[in-house]
Amino acid sequence: MSKSISEMNKAAKKKAQNLDAAKKKMLKKRLLIIAGAVVFCSFAVFFITRAGRNPDRGITARGDIVQISERMFVNHINDIYINTRNYIGKTIKYEGIFMSDQYYGEDDLFYSVFRFGPGGCCGIDGRVGFEVRWPSGQSRQFPADDAWVEITGVLKEYEHSFTKYLYIELTSVNELSSRGREFVSQ
Repeated sequence: MSKSISEMNKAAKKKAQNLDAAKKKMLKKRLLIIAGAVVFCSFAVFFITRAGRNPDRGITARGDIVQISERMFVNHINDIYINTRNYIGKTIKYEGIFMSDQYYGEDDLFYSVFRFGPGGCCGIDGRVGFEVRWPSGQSRQFPADDAWVEITGVLKEYEHSFTKYLYIELTSVNELSSRGREFVSQ
């Protein structure tokens, strides 16, 4: 019994659809894992800072600039994500690894400055930091991927696919010759 070309085409299309469905299922699973990690870290920060009653969170505010230190880097970033309304519009300054990347299935690049921290697939390869952009209408150079930089900019948010994201609208990017700790746990 030989199959007709039409039957073989139908079988091939069905197989392709099953592969697409499997990819979508895998992506959803990964997003759920990431969301779970964020929720876990959020609760950890809540209890570590005793619901915000700890006067020394390690985030230094000098005037209008919020300086994120290396010592409690993960906790500082998590506090900003948890208490976004307290930080939107404020100037943020920190050091980290510069990287360009792409959204899954899209052509546009986005840029971020981060350090490796808890999470990810291997325990300490999650990225902790923010997406960074120059203000609209300004097309300035970015450093090479993996450069160690100090950034300063204003915390803002945008919506993409019905989800809100935070980013730093840059006022400065300085490439540094000496690197800080790339892997952080607090």
